[in-house]
Amino acid sequence: EWQQSMRFQWNRSVQCPNNHPLELLYTRNDLMNANDQEVTFEKIGDSFNCGVAEYCLPWVRSYAEYNQGNTLLIANIGSHVHDITTYSETLHQFMDLMARYQKPNDVVMFRTTVPGHEECQDPKTAHPLTSHDEFAKNVVSDFKSWHLFPQYNDIVEASVREYNRNHESRAIEILDVYPMTVLRKDGHTSGPERCSTCQDNDCLHYILPGPIDWWTHLMYSNLVNLAHVRARVAGDESEAASSKQ
Repeated sequence: EWQQSMRFQWNRSVQCPNNHPLELLYTRNDLMNANDQEVTFEKIGDSFNCGVAEYCLPWVRSYAEYNQGNTLLIANIGSHVHDITTYSETLHQFMDLMARYQKPNDVVMFRTTVPGHEECQDPKTAHPLTSHDEFAKNVVSDFKSWHLFPQYNDIVEASVREYNRNHESRAIEILDVYPMTVLRKDGHTSGPERCSTCQDNDCLHYILPGPIDWWTHLMYSNLVNLAHVRARVAGDESEAASSKQ
């Protein structure tokens, strides 16, 4: 049965082939911070607990204490931050948490942030774009801060590169969905394909199924590639150890 709280936190168990269990957990924490105070959901909007309109539900303990296998953690910060300095500070706070709690065999992916598209409701223009220039010429600098998202992603790339130099055994991967999704002006929740319960003025989020299904394909491809890289590194280390004997 659907409950309002499921918009912010849920978990589900899936039995994969070969009797391999998979546990999926979602927690909304707009700043990926270490808040450990629960949030109530009697009325949405009454329980903002980490900003003007932000929810930060607890997630660190459940991640750090999970011991039933390896974890794939996918994180994002972006649409609820509205200046470069705050974004950089918030990102580095998350990285500090990873330096403290990430386990060696876990995979941490930080997803880049994708802006919305102005006037996505117009059926004449709500179609896939042909180039980034076509998107950029219509970006508006306003309270939504979509014009800052490319700079946020540049900060992610530079910060992750620096972080990984100091944490080689527990690196953070980047799930870069920006290049392909920024071209998808179609499929927004307020677009022509909108659902019956979708908001009237939401040109940031997407409907499902829709463009963001391709994020899953990219994540899978990145995981396959990462497995090959880790196997090759492990093989090189094993060969190096054997040659020393």
